[in-house]
Amino acid sequence: MKNVFLYSSALLFFSLPYHTAVKYIAMVLVFLSGVFIIIKEKSFKMDLLNLILLGFGIETLISGLLYTNELKRVLYAQKDLWIIISGFLIYRSVYLNKDDILKFIVLPLAVSSIVLFFCGLYKYYILHDHGRYHLFANVNRSAIYSVISLSFILPFLEIVENKIKYILLTGIFFIVLTIEFLASRNAIITMFIIFMIYFFIFSNISRKSKILITGFLGISFVMVSIYYGMLVNKIEHFTHIPYRFSIWKAGLYSYLNSENFFLGIGTNNFKSIDLTPYISNWHTHITSVHNLFFEILVENGILGLGLYLTFLILIIMKFKNYKSKENIFFKSIILLLTTHFLTSLTETTLIKEHGLLLFIFLAISLSQLEFRREKL
Repeated sequence: MKNVFLYSSALLFFSLPYHTAVKYIAMVLVFLSGVFIIIKEKSFKMDLLNLILLGFGIETLISGLLYTNELKRVLYAQKDLWIIISGFLIYRSVYLNKDDILKFIVLPLAVSSIVLFFCGLYKYYILHDHGRYHLFANVNRSAIYSVISLSFILPFLEIVENKIKYILLTGIFFIVLTIEFLASRNAIITMFIIFMIYFFIFSNISRKSKILITGFLGISFVMVSIYYGMLVNKIEHFTHIPYRFSIWKAGLYSYLNSENFFLGIGTNNFKSIDLTPYISNWHTHITSVHNLFFEILVENGILGLGLYLTFLILIIMKFKNYKSKENIFFKSIILLLTTHFLTSLTETTLIKEHGLLLFIFLAISLSQLEFRREKL
């Protein structure tokens, strides 16, 4: 059954960015084989971290049910979150060695990133879908997916050689181009910060290599800016009216007027807020607050936000005293949490494929650190 889990994982991480039946089949196989392994090996961790995460999921359900009588609607709205929670619990409980992670997760992810770039070019230049260079429902979500992939792949450069290293470097190269072509400002800034943290704090590569890589990032950004108008338009948009502030203002007033500070206005209810008093010439309703932490506060109240922040703090506490700072999974957690915090400032990141990817990578990294600690 472990082989089924591994090969299904490889298929999942290769197909996750694409809207195909293969992705959903792989996901089902991963979850079913993972549950079987956990039951057989009795490896589920009934610790505070898992309990807090489950508590957060249950709290969001309760919050939604209090404001909506339709259980089916609430469950449908929460399906992404529960898939993400399930992915975290399974990959934290099913131990994978470093070679398995490299072969069945990192390599498929790198190859998928290369394919993803050319799929985007095909949509943009062949299909002339000029405003939709992405495969998800949203440009920013696609860019966040790429930054998360980058954060997990980067540390593996230190332990691979020859052909595998070239595959990972090629994958990283196309991830960088994908993020720049997607023209998500938050993702571009986050990408540069991730590179700076890794190369100037964690990596032992030579100073010359660091300068060359930094130069490549700068040159690639300039070249894409010259030949790709959307990126230039996004840069210019920095000077336009910051609509997100108005969206946050509408959410805050709705939360305060609800007088239910403990549970908020209810899961998935932000889209019912009328934004016209706050933003002129804009959509009457919008589905996202464009800030994960603020959205949790508005929809799920202080309790929901408290549970989620506690979950993140517990992750930090689990690795902060880890002695071997050279461990690649220690580095991956730092990069992943940095990416999550930065991208969550302007987007809702606990949904869709990028949310699942982030939580699975966090679970894998935690599992590695915990296993090594138990062996000490």
